[in-house]
This record gives sequence, C-alpha cells and structure tokens, in this order.
Amino acid sequence: MLKKYIHPEQTSEEVFLGNFGDDGWDDIGWKTKRQGSVAYDKNGAIIKTIDRMFPVFAKRKELEEAGRNPDKIDASWASWRVK
Repeated sequence: MLKKYIHPEQTSEEVFLGNFGDDGWDDIGWKTKRQGSVAYDKNGAIIKTIDRMFPVFAKRKELEEAGRNPDKIDASWASWRVK
C-alpha cells in the first residue's frame, strides 16, 4: 500500500481523494467534495499540464458513514466513487 498522503490544503476533517481535471469533477459522488487549488505529484512537485488539474477532498465523516475507511485511501484506490 502507498504511504498515506497529506495534501497541504487538506484540513484535519478531510481526506485527499486525488488529483482530477474538470472532466472528472462531476463523476465524484461525495456530497462533501471540495476542490483545492494546487495539484502535486507523489514527490511533492506541482503538476503542470496542459489540462487544468486540482486536488479533491471529502469529509472523513461522510466516507466513514458510507462504510469506507478513510485511513486506507490512497491515490491507487478509486476513493472518489460512492458505494
């Protein structure tokens, strides 16, 4: 499993779901989803692409209430999908 990533824009009540582009935003079904400003790669470098990318967060409590373990979420898991 990947090391748990803490994004600089993430609050203590949130889970980092991953970096997304505008075309993926509507597919994220969590009600508490929040769009951040700066997308970083796994090494902490800012992602600079032609298409706009941004980090997405959701409230830890919402994921827990849906039966998800927020501490097991990493970039390789489709954590943005609602069960």
